[in-house]
Amino acid sequence: MHREKPKVFEHNLAQTRISLANLHKGLKKFTESESLYKISLQTYELLYKLYPAVYTRYLASTRINLANLYSDMRRFVESEEMYNAALRSYDNIIEKYPEVYKADESQIATAQMNLANLYIQTRQYDKSETLLKTALTTFERLAKENSKAYETSVLDVQFHLATIYAISNNYREGHKLNSILLPKLKENLINKSTYFLEVYTHLIISQSYYSILLGLFKDGEQYALEALTVAPSFNIINTNLAAALLFQGKVEEAEKIYRQYKAELKDSFLGDFAEYERLKVIPEERKADVEHIKAMLNEQ
Repeated sequence: MHREKPKVFEHNLAQTRISLANLHKGLKKFTESESLYKISLQTYELLYKLYPAVYTRYLASTRINLANLYSDMRRFVESEEMYNAALRSYDNIIEKYPEVYKADESQIATAQMNLANLYIQTRQYDKSETLLKTALTTFERLAKENSKAYETSVLDVQFHLATIYAISNNYREGHKLNSILLPKLKENLINKSTYFLEVYTHLIISQSYYSILLGLFKDGEQYALEALTVAPSFNIINTNLAAALLFQGKVEEAEKIYRQYKAELKDSFLGDFAEYERLKVIPEERKADVEHIKAMLNEQ
């Protein structure tokens, strides 16, 4: 059989090795997994040279498997190299075999998202943002054709973009993106999905904070109150609620919160005030009230 149909045989053997490598990876047997992926990669590098239209996707997916493995092993340099090699596999055929490229757009966008996540881990936020935006463009177009299949991918990429904006303090872009994301996520809360609830809670807390930074104090209050309805045990939300109330002149309501959570959240309250002062967020007419609250928080 090997002599009669070597290409089919080698392909099937490589797929079997990949399946076993996936099993080893799941069992944390990374050395065994890496060895099997590499053997399969050698096979597909040879087959790709003979039949690029047929084997590009297998070459790329094997490289992606290795990249994912290296990422799990925290071998980030090798992971980045392998992700980029996978993406180059498609770049090399886009003009000659556009139908292959188009058929695998979802896999390409997923690889871009995985590489973007790697860049987040290595704090290369500009590179990550560029890749996520490229992947988002692809998934949004695919979602128009098949919403059920790709809407979750759109949300996933948008959430990772929101994470970058939070890390890099790009609160204007973060606020803009959250305004799009939150209504979509709220729809999914009906399904009682734990994942969507966690993401929604994270983003609505961020949106409350962004609103305050943008001077949208009433919005900041409303987002904080909404966050407390879905996550009442997250006391940190009260840092946003108190500031939003204080900056609107609702001093008594705000002070009640500051006093109630003084012991637990004093450092967070004072840290937020320092950031609000740095960014000139505090309304002039509220500065005396802020100093009063700060003095109260610093009382022994």
